[in-house]
Amino acid sequence: MPARDTQKEKFYRAERGVFGYWEDDSATLEDLREAQQYANRVTSSKVWLQLGGPRFVLVKDGRSRRRAAMVGATAIAVPRWARQEAMILHELTHILMFRLDKKAAYHGPQYVLMFRVLVESMLGLDKRLELDHALEEGGVRWGIDGSNRLQTTLQQLEKWG
Repeated sequence: MPARDTQKEKFYRAERGVFGYWEDDSATLEDLREAQQYANRVTSSKVWLQLGGPRFVLVKDGRSRRRAAMVGATAIAVPRWARQEAMILHELTHILMFRLDKKAAYHGPQYVLMFRVLVESMLGLDKRLELDHALEEGGVRWGIDGSNRLQTTLQQLEKWG
């Protein structure tokens, strides 16, 4: 059973501030095919594979859902509004965390650490730094121990892995 997800709302608030989720025009990927292509780019990336992610994740139509979600060990569902790069990364991070530590909180410090790594890898350092600022402003913890800054992300990953 996963740990309590005590910082979920704080994380969502910071994430929305950076990526603009739930706005009418927030979708940046035209259709399910483009969402799958983006997921394929992520899952074939060096960083993803080094983190232990599966080589393929199926992107399903999320029409029957209000929110995007991980819907299995190797599948995510994304409603039309959620078809954007950062939301795909969000759900892929859940798949990664499920493989690495089934007991970790869904949006806990380890999850946020992995999300930050994927954001930097796929969206760039500037976007990751913008996210870091929003996370700090919102009181969101990340890292193996939740300390945000005691060690670099790579040092933390080496200790965890």
